[in-house]
Amino acid sequence: MSKNFAYTLFFLLACLSSNYSANGHAGVGVVVKDGCDRYLAIGTWHSSISELNNTINSNRGLYIDINNDGTFVNCCKGTSSSEFFIFTDYTIPSTPVNWSFITPGSSTITELVNYFNNSTVYNSANLANRFTAEKVWDPGCLGNKKLQSWIILKLPSSLNPGTTYNCRTSTSSVVETPCNTPYIFQITFGSDITITGDDTLMCESDSLILTSSPAPDLEWFRNGVLIQGPNDDNTIAVLQPGNYTVRKGGIGCQSRTSEIYEVAFHPQPKAQFTIDDSLQCFRGHEIVAVNESTVVQGTVQSLTWTTDSTDYPNIDTLNQVYSSANDHTIQLTIESDQGCFDSLTKAITIYPRPEAAFLLDTSEQSCFEFPFINTSIGDKIQPYWTIKNADTSSTSYFEDNPKHTLDKLVDSVFACLKVSDKNGCLDSVCLSFPNKFKESLHLYNIFTPDNDGYNDTYLVDIVGASEFQLYICNRWGNQLFFSQDPKNGWNGQFENSGDTSPEGTYFYIVKYRMLCTEKQERISGIVELIR
Repeated sequence: MSKNFAYTLFFLLACLSSNYSANGHAGVGVVVKDGCDRYLAIGTWHSSISELNNTINSNRGLYIDINNDGTFVNCCKGTSSSEFFIFTDYTIPSTPVNWSFITPGSSTITELVNYFNNSTVYNSANLANRFTAEKVWDPGCLGNKKLQSWIILKLPSSLNPGTTYNCRTSTSSVVETPCNTPYIFQITFGSDITITGDDTLMCESDSLILTSSPAPDLEWFRNGVLIQGPNDDNTIAVLQPGNYTVRKGGIGCQSRTSEIYEVAFHPQPKAQFTIDDSLQCFRGHEIVAVNESTVVQGTVQSLTWTTDSTDYPNIDTLNQVYSSANDHTIQLTIESDQGCFDSLTKAITIYPRPEAAFLLDTSEQSCFEFPFINTSIGDKIQPYWTIKNADTSSTSYFEDNPKHTLDKLVDSVFACLKVSDKNGCLDSVCLSFPNKFKESLHLYNIFTPDNDGYNDTYLVDIVGASEFQLYICNRWGNQLFFSQDPKNGWNGQFENSGDTSPEGTYFYIVKYRMLCTEKQERISGIVELIR
């Protein structure tokens, strides 16, 4: 913009050149502007008001190629019109100033701006800091003259902001030709309120800070709708796409409006995943997380899973086996092909799995009733027992310490315990116990004591007896053998160590009492001894 202003002032100063003096009257050019009106202030060394008036009122002025077709049009003829203004007070500064002292930030330029801002002619709306000014033209032929007054030209309203125009002076302009040489230059008009930002493209989840030229009474607009101000804040946080402008000082031609700053947004990707797990209980437990992320436009360029401070990049499905029961998090971070990010974090809790355990209370066992004791470890354990019976059917129990009655012919009891805790975590264990109350009795009627290692001893097959007596007698009723131990059978000799009995028929008597019966039983029969 400084360059554009410089071109403008340069042009105007040149157009104000005149033939009144061989060494020229103009020494510096300054553009004074607001949103609608633009002025060229020509600093001169005139000390006589009459001389200055004569100079301004000459019928010559600035030439501009308005249509950019090579044709220069005289725009400032030195008469009071909409294109030309005359100061009645030319004594700015009140004290003459050397040309070389006039800089863009000098106090002389400040005095000129204050003159405009405090003028009822140029600032009838009394808008604070409406005008700004910038030195844009210095022909370089300073001589020994000093700045004593200003000539003010109003530039044509037909000059469009942002368009570059050629302009020139002539040998018979309002102010003598600078340095006695015709001067051609360019001017480009634009707003003095600018907007800068970090970027024009951003992700939907981001924010962009726009900054304007510092000024009071700033108003920010998005798509023509006021969104902030008026105040002195020359920054705004942009969260939505649109066309942004900033305006200084009021409405209409009493204000200055910036160029449009267009902000567009890249589509924001959406991070999403599911956890394929019905129950999160620890004991080599595996969590399966499945990526389901989406993006409205473009593609998901990369993704990273993070769990327990470990990253797993660019895999769609995460299989994670946890080594401890605890609270954990799974985070998925994705990036679109436009560089936009999103992430999602889900918390999971791995619960300690209960430990199923039980035992058989042998101290309380009695006559086929087996008391089981639940010794499982866990929080608020719920037991479920399954105990098999002799016919392979099973009985279920839901109490902690069930008592199960078995058939007396069953060799063992097979019990399973499944437990669940308050978190729904499960464990199970199965154990088998021998049935010490089993009852069985088998008697045989032949044995062959021939020392061949097979059926050499007559035994009674009895299980579960608390009392046992075996008598062997011959046909005349004489007792040949007696035993109180079922494992000690008759070998065919008298009391197992005397005379050998011949082949023939012998008689047995078995007396016994089972563990779970009170009555003693007696059984008799014959047994054939074969040699």
